[in-house]
Amino acid sequence: MISRLHITAILFLEVVLWFGILLVKGTPFGSEQLAPFSTVVGMTVIALAVFDKWIWKWDKLRGWFVKKPNISGSWLIQLHYEYNDEKLVKDAFLVVRQRFSHLSIKMLSDESSSQLTSSSIGVAEDGTYWIYAVYRNEPNMEVRERSEIHYGGLRLVVAGDPPSGLSGVYWTDRRSRGDIRTVAYWPKKEFATFEAADSERQRQAAPSDAASEGG
Repeated sequence: MISRLHITAILFLEVVLWFGILLVKGTPFGSEQLAPFSTVVGMTVIALAVFDKWIWKWDKLRGWFVKKPNISGSWLIQLHYEYNDEKLVKDAFLVVRQRFSHLSIKMLSDESSSQLTSSSIGVAEDGTYWIYAVYRNEPNMEVRERSEIHYGGLRLVVAGDPPSGLSGVYWTDRRSRGDIRTVAYWPKKEFATFEAADSERQRQAAPSDAASEGG
């Protein structure tokens, strides 16, 4: 988000231009008109902070004022990859904490967790949004002998407006790679652990499983 120093500089430039125009037109002004300047700066900082965290997500602003997709929440994904010439599928969760100016994505699996070290959101000519990121993966201690800490990158495309899916590819410095596909999405949930996320998935799946067995 833009800093207080930058906001002060921008507002100061606007004040100078404003008073310059008044001076050219011969409109009288005095120093008392500058008195609210610091108050305006403070209110602007607060307004931008509120917008950065909450307001930009409002549905009524979508499309005409805010175009960046809101992908906050938790995504149940499947990783499709090859290991020792065998095709495998692994469940994981992408936990997204997003502000207008910042994107945080954490990947949780039963064996490890990954945190972004850098990320960006880009838009293609057709309006499709892409996420590009570099991450650090930290396996649990019990699997460190066969799975070391490593780095990787990923590219995701955001499907739908509002977003309904994330899909893409990932690759690592261990020369492994695979596809990422969305299975489910909880917009209001930001899980801290794999166990918590998996528990929620099982809780939501239980009623449908029971119904299918009864039928």
